[in-house]
Amino acid sequence: MHMKHLAIALGAALAAHGAFASDVDWGEHGTLEFVASTVEPGSFSDTILFTLPDDTHLAATAVTNNLLSLLGITNAKLSLYFDKAGPDTLIGSYDFDGTTGSRPVTFTPTTGAGNYYYLITGLATGSSGGFYSLSSTTLPVPEPRTWSLALSGLMAAGLVARRRRG
Repeated sequence: MHMKHLAIALGAALAAHGAFASDVDWGEHGTLEFVASTVEPGSFSDTILFTLPDDTHLAATAVTNNLLSLLGITNAKLSLYFDKAGPDTLIGSYDFDGTTGSRPVTFTPTTGAGNYYYLITGLATGSSGGFYSLSSTTLPVPEPRTWSLALSGLMAAGLVARRRRG
């Protein structure tokens, strides 16, 4: 059974090979975006460009599954940048490799609408290079009115609980 999973994963990785260039442009970021890529052995750097139309949180998950000595990535990093005139602004980043698994990280761009990009860097150590995938979702930023409504609801629940104890 283990070999069957390995064959499926290897087939998916090889099918994705060449499916995306090192620079991808998503245009306006949709609710869910996805990219999968194989990279040649050695250092790599891929850029995924996109725009955000308004204030939004982003949740991103980057993962690599090392397959024996065939495909492997070490020292990988996912970074989110705001693309602006002059030096770009780093919003946040995190490291990943074949041992970190899939863990979503939420980024909160403080600049709101505009042009952004993910920069994925690392070292492909497998004899055929490496394979990674990235998924990115947009999460709406709650309006202050929503926060005040939630806070008043919690306060009311606290008062009711206090009265029942007293």
